[in-house]
Amino acid sequence: MVATAYRYIVSEDGVRGGHARVEGTRIGVHDVVSYFLLGSNMDEVAARFPDLSRAQIYECLAY
Repeated sequence: MVATAYRYIVSEDGVRGGHARVEGTRIGVHDVVSYFLLGSNMDEVAARFPDLSRAQIYECLAY
């Protein structure tokens, strides 16, 4: 696993093709960001990913 400067974001060879994901999940950073790019707001994204905290979602955006 590759450590990053982010608290909740990790990358690991063999998991999601080595792309950044939220630690402890298989939810990719790009999955979360995609909903915002499609026009969803924070409440809608949080509802789609109930296993993520708002802090984790904000960190995906910061990434």
